[in-house]
Amino acid sequence: MVGHITELARSQQRELLALLTQERTDLHTDEEVLVALSETLRRQLGLGAATDLAEGFRRRMIRIAEELGVEHPPGYYDFRGDRAIATEILEQVRMQAEVLSSDADGEFMGDFTKSFRTMSQDRRAVWLREAALAANAAESEEASTRRAAEAAKQKSSAEETAMRIAADVSEIVYDVARKKTRASPGPYRGLLPPALAAAPLGLVAGGAVAYAIRRRRKAQQKARQVATDVQVRRERQATQAVVTTCAYVLAALDAE
Repeated sequence: MVGHITELARSQQRELLALLTQERTDLHTDEEVLVALSETLRRQLGLGAATDLAEGFRRRMIRIAEELGVEHPPGYYDFRGDRAIATEILEQVRMQAEVLSSDADGEFMGDFTKSFRTMSQDRRAVWLREAALAANAAESEEASTRRAAEAAKQKSSAEETAMRIAADVSEIVYDVARKKTRASPGPYRGLLPPALAAAPLGLVAGGAVAYAIRRRRKAQQKARQVATDVQVRRERQATQAVVTTCAYVLAALDAE
């Protein structure tokens, strides 16, 4: 999957970097973007300089699939390509979002909400808007923009933010989101189709994996260890980076 990043246009590589870092990328020259992407993915996946990035990314994809509850016999992934694994993960993320949004008072939702409690209302509004745009990509521009504006109003509540994002991600029709015309005016101007769904999918995936790890460790009576929370944050970050990258790259390649 990492190898496909070189097939992206420079503007797409720059946009993917912005999705991963949530920072401005205009200070990087075209020659620096790929280097920055490599450094960002290595940092977010916790990979050392001696580890092959492509191999480390693939191992992480397989681990994410397993954490999301995909059960396969030993050796299943040996002859599966990265694109096939990435597609499987994205479908699992959408299913996790359905589970999440169906139980507002459940432990899963409670865990997912934690990350929004310390997040600023402005940042919540951005996530709400992005998830709503992705969920309503098949609608007219006017309708999807209106829904995104309505979603952003729920930024004052961490609980409402979490519920709305989960509900919207569960409604993402990925094929539609990734094939949205690049020439779209209004809110889509300068926003390539992959960006509509990539970041929200990554956000939910990170929450799902973090919850799975905490639940397993709690059962193993290790929940009180300080190291556990640190590792869960690292796993969430790595998962979010991998799923965002997979969603973006697949959509960009398939839209060509």
